[in-house]
Amino acid sequence: MTAISPQPGDIVRVTYAAVWAPEDGDPRMVLTGNDGSDRWHNIVPDNATVEILHRPVKEPKSTRSGLCVQNRRAGEPEPHYYDLADLRCVFCHAAAHWGGEPARTLRTPDGRVWQLAAETTEDGDALYEAPFVGCRYTAAALERLHVEQGDVVVITDPAPPYVHSALSKRRTVKHIPNGNGRAMCPTALVVSEPMPEKEAARLTLCDGCREARLAEVRAAKPECPGAAIDHDETGVCNHA
Repeated sequence: MTAISPQPGDIVRVTYAAVWAPEDGDPRMVLTGNDGSDRWHNIVPDNATVEILHRPVKEPKSTRSGLCVQNRRAGEPEPHYYDLADLRCVFCHAAAHWGGEPARTLRTPDGRVWQLAAETTEDGDALYEAPFVGCRYTAAALERLHVEQGDVVVITDPAPPYVHSALSKRRTVKHIPNGNGRAMCPTALVVSEPMPEKEAARLTLCDGCREARLAEVRAAKPECPGAAIDHDETGVCNHA
């Protein structure tokens, strides 16, 4: 017996022993071997073998929650802020929290890495391509092709690099580098080498660097003719 607890949405194969028993002239399946009591067919018996054939790809938790672990203020995560150019958070590169944007990179159980292709299907579904593979596939098609082997995994984009002040011994605040060895904040501190993403996720972001990054993104935003009601809390347009 294999003890597995499938998650909602999983496609599973259930193997068990059963007998058919008519009731009121209507054949109904009754399961046997459950501590002497029979159960109807819509309940999986305790002694059944359950195999998970397919588990749907899920977005990272931080994307679904709407909070960004890299955009911390006073140690607490702040909301994502999305760049209109690709609907990715400017602080962690997570996809927009309302969903619908295809992942950029997928990995199938055979180890192949699939990149988002420039082309789509006639219905507008995103296509993925891999080196030395002559065909392009949608994410759903890749899942069907590998349903017996395992999950298709979304490879999230790495967060932008974060750094410490090279001269400070207090390492509780992180900065955004400007590419010239200095921080983006007005003080233009001399910065360290980029720190690991997990370390950066635990640190508060410098307010000056945050404002400089947001100002940079806002300056590149196209003007929108829509009313304010057409935008969400991050300023991203929700209308066509």
